[in-house]
Amino acid sequence: MINFARKFETNIKAFDVCEAPHQYRNKSDIWVPIDSVINTLGEKSSKIFDHPYARAFGTPVKVYEIDGVLVSIKYTKHGSRYDSEIYCRECPFFPCDEGLYDILYYPDDTVWGCRWHRPFYPENDFKKYLGFLIERYQKAKWFIGNRFVE
Repeated sequence: MINFARKFETNIKAFDVCEAPHQYRNKSDIWVPIDSVINTLGEKSSKIFDHPYARAFGTPVKVYEIDGVLVSIKYTKHGSRYDSEIYCRECPFFPCDEGLYDILYYPDDTVWGCRWHRPFYPENDFKKYLGFLIERYQKAKWFIGNRFVE
């Protein structure tokens, strides 16, 4: 794959993320650990760094540079960031594979904190709810190994 990517002057992204919250399928039925792949990448890399966009939200992404090709690995085993107080804690699909990684704007002029859970807010005040989501994102914590960590 590295040779193929180098030939076409592109990079590689690899994910273990199955994006199948409990309402669709039990993650343990379809998830495969990629520790051996990560170990091999680490041995062959000239440089390893954290992807900057994934430092504060969602699932962390490590980037391995091998022969001029950047290989990004998103691995849910390393945890994700969730709102530990309200938004995620009340979600029936917590912990999902993605965590809080993006605030989503929809055509009906609403915003939501994730793709899986849309709680009902009767006031439907766009600015107020956006402020609420931004606060939740700022307070998000890492959830690793079935517990919240600082």
